[in-house]
Amino acid sequence: MKGTLIALLQLVIVLIGVVALVFLIWFPLTEGRATNLDLISIYSDTFILYG
Repeated sequence: MKGTLIALLQLVIVLIGVVALVFLIWFPLTEGRATNLDLISIYSDTFILYG
């Protein structure tokens, strides 16, 4: 029982991490200055990177 609970909690933490990573990659593509940029340009633009 205890091992199952630990595995479930680890799975939940990994899923939260994956969702956060996807959000951090997807979100800049939808906002203002970065709307027309590709993924490489977004993360190499110093203004966006600083923000």
